[in-house]
Formats: sequence, structure tokens, C-alpha cells
Amino acid sequence: METLKNDEINIIGICGMSGVGKITMMKQIAVEAQKENLFDEIVIVVLGSRSTSLSNIQCQIADQLGLKLEGETLIERAACLNRRLENGKRILLALDEVSEELLFYQGLDLEAIGIPIQGENRGCKVVLTSKEDVICSQMGAQKKIQVKPLTKEEAWHLFKEMAGDSVDAPDIRSIAKQVVTECLGLPLALRAIGRVLKNKSNFVWTDALKRLRAGNQQPEFVAEVGTGKEERAGPHLRLNGDKDENESVKMHDIAHEVGRTGYENIASSIFGDLHCVAAVITSVCEEPAYFDLVSSKL
Repeated sequence: METLKNDEINIIGICGMSGVGKITMMKQIAVEAQKENLFDEIVIVVLGSRSTSLSNIQCQIADQLGLKLEGETLIERAACLNRRLENGKRILLALDEVSEELLFYQGLDLEAIGIPIQGENRGCKVVLTSKEDVICSQMGAQKKIQVKPLTKEEAWHLFKEMAGDSVDAPDIRSIAKQVVTECLGLPLALRAIGRVLKNKSNFVWTDALKRLRAGNQQPEFVAEVGTGKEERAGPHLRLNGDKDENESVKMHDIAHEVGRTGYENIASSIFGDLHCVAAVITSVCEEPAYFDLVSSKL
């Protein structure tokens, strides 16, 4: 919170792979900022969808500020938004999942869409999340926070909290430990998979572990933009296949769980990279794999 109170820092970047907890940290920052009355207004904008455009970002910000944008062009609307953000109020603007596509292909620029970050009255502080450290730098983050996967012990504690006492069953515990390992310390995967495997049979647990391992042997990689480095994006988990008809859960259960983050559209952004989570659920579901989380009410 000291960073938010620092008048010399106006842009904060939260970096880390998908599912690692960036959204949770952003939400915690917003809650703490509200408790300490650091800002008059807090705006949270989800950028994860590929269909997100610069004008759409302007509209999302304006809607939350109760502002009617004036003008036809991006520049005219930016000027209108800029005037609102420079009205003297303290504003925290959170931008979730700034992507390579938005930055390099759509030309995302804070000032270009109307967010004042220079001059004596900078209007607001910006907190943004991205999978890539370099994107946070490109966006002008003066302070970067790297969110790392959970430790082995932390991962097991979280998974057990989600899966319950079923992990202590003699025929399950060893498998559960291996499932946790395959989740790579990602809180989203641990929560989702833990909940869906709760009270399931040894057959379902064993099948899930087999598919997790198969998926992780063919990991997806994401390039670290501009550096030539590559980073493991998370468990691939291709779990489409046969299932025990007597061992099933509804797909909406996991949709509801993801929805608890408090962001109505966040599922689309998370599942963009972590197809693994939906795939794990699909392997033990009665429902078809084609589940549109974007249009569902979470």
C-alpha cells in the first residue's frame, strides 16, 4: 500500500503467468485502497478479450465513472475522458490483462485513450496486470510486482481446502499429491481442479492425473516479448475423452467458482490461456465441452 501512497509512482505493474493470482492481488489492492480511503473512485476494466478495442476501453472506464462520452473519434472521446479524470478527484484505475495484442497491434497508450499520467495533475493512479514483465515496462510501470506460483506446501494446503477430506482417503492421497504437482502451483488450477475432484472415486482421480500428465508433456509456451525467452504458460491438460457416467459434475459449478473473483467477465480472460481448467472439468462432466463462459452470468 505504500506504493499507492507514493506520489512519485503513478503506474504499477503486476506480472505473472495466467492463473497465478494477479487478479486476486489487484482485487486486494482495490479493497485495501478503499478501506484506507486513498481514492474517491475505483475503476476496474477487464481487457482480456481479443475483441477489446481502444474505444471499448474508453467506454468501460466512462461507464464506471458515470460519464457520457462526447465525440465520434478516439481523440475526441479521449479529450472528454481526460477532462473527467483531471477533475481533482483521486482515482484508482485498474486494467486487468494488458496483452501483447493490445499493446503492439492495437497501440494501447494510456494518454491516447484519455488517461492523464503526466503533468502536475496526473488524474489517477494506474494498476495493470500482464503475463509479461516487458509489457508492464512498455506501459510505463514505475513499480513492478512479480506474482510467483505457490510453493509445494502452499499448493497442497490450498488444494486440500478445496478438495476436502477426500484427499486423505488411503487410495486417493498419493494421487492427490501428484495432481497438485501437475497444477504447477497455479491457484486457479488448484482451486478449480480441487473442487471438481472433491468426493470423486479413485477412477476419476486416476484418470484426471493421467490426462494432466499427458497434457504437461506437451506444454504450451509463451514468448517473452522482445527478449527471445520463453516461459511455460501453465498446464496444458487436454482432458477430453471417455468418462464414467456415474461420476459427473455440472459445468456451471466451476463457472460459479471462477465467478467468485467478483469480475463478471474475468473468466474469458483467464480461460484464454488456461484451457486446461475447462478441460479438466470436461473430463468428468456430463455437459459438452463447448461452454461459453463469456456469455454466462457468473
